[in-house]
Formats: sequence, structure tokens, C-alpha cells
Amino acid sequence: TNEEDRKRAINCAADFEIQKARAASVSIVIDQSELYDWMIDGGVMVLNEMNMGESNFLSSFLNPLTDGTGFLFIPGRGEVEMHKDCVLFGTQNADYEGVQQQNEATMSRFNTLYFRQPESVIGQFKAATKSALVKAGCDFELKNDYYQQAQKFYTQCLKSVRSGAVSNAVLNIRGFVRALTTVAESEEYVSLNRWLEICVVNTCPTDERDALRAVLNSIVTL
Repeated sequence: TNEEDRKRAINCAADFEIQKARAASVSIVIDQSELYDWMIDGGVMVLNEMNMGESNFLSSFLNPLTDGTGFLFIPGRGEVEMHKDCVLFGTQNADYEGVQQQNEATMSRFNTLYFRQPESVIGQFKAATKSALVKAGCDFELKNDYYQQAQKFYTQCLKSVRSGAVSNAVLNIRGFVRALTTVAESEEYVSLNRWLEICVVNTCPTDERDALRAVLNSIVTL
């Protein structure tokens, strides 16, 4: 009815005035960030998995941070001077599926250390597997033969990667550890060969799996 429409219009107008009054009293508070704290206080900042970030976004603040001017313009704060003891690190995995191509000007500002894939990771297999078992409340000790065969398969995979026969997707340490952990949690009643296939081989590109499966079957008998 007309009376209901009139009341609805009055209520909407009143609500609008209330919201307008609230908006006038709003104050914007700028929160400090880890980057800001680092610039002010100094210390070490680590950009983990740096090439997972979008290159234009990273270069928008990394380039001015590292160009020697000693300050960064931050909206709402203006020019923020850098502490003299600011140290910046970035870590990333090269030749990795799903990462971004970084801005050349940004990368030219960093000194680069390259770490080759290690020849032996059996110590890492043991430490990571035992840690996972402790977290799961499992006290079963996996026989050393399982670690040895996993290492032999890894070694052959590493050779294949270096020869260009397969991609480095097979050097999947997390997958190796999951396979070993699964075997240990089942007290060696399941096949290491099968779980390495599930956790490592099947995570690789489909056109590489048959060759990797053949290598796996020739090495891992447990």
C-alpha cells in the first residue's frame, strides 16, 4: 500500500543518515608489516620460494629497495628510510613446474648461490621418516635395507635427470619420505616398490612414468 511504501522510504532514509554519520567518524589505521619492521629495525629478511611470486609485484618493491637510495616509498607513510643493517635473502627452486619467470632487473640485484642436488639423501630419508613416525606416535624401526633401496632408486633417478632423460620432478624427497613412512607405519607389511610408485613415479609427467617404473622395478625389490 501507499502507507507501507511511505514507511519503507522513511526507514531507508533514516538508515542512510545513520550510515553517513558512521562513515564520517571512520579512521584508517595503517598496520605495520614485517617488511616495514625490517626496514626500521634492521636484521635479516628471507623471501622464501621467491619465484612463486608474480614478477611485477616483486619488482615493484624489490627494485627500489635494492637500488641504493636507502629508502622505500610506502603509501600512507611516505619515504621510509632503511636501517643500515638490513640484509635481504631470497630462496627459490630453479627449473620447477609452476614457478614464475623473474624480472631480470630484479634478479641482477642479487648475488646467486646455486646448490646442486646432493648425491646421497639417505640421512635425510632416515631423519624425516623417523620424525614423521614420532609425530604419528609410531615407534616401529624401519630396516636399513628399505633406506638403502630408496637411496639406490634416487641415485639412478638423479643420473637420469642429469642426462636429460627425465625432468627433475622425480627428485621428490617428500614423496620418498611418504613412501618410507607408509611402509614403517604398516610395519613393513606393504611394498616399498608400490609406494614409491604411488608417491614418486606417479607425481611425474605421464610420458616419463613408464621409464621410471622400469628403473624402480629393477632396483627396489622390497
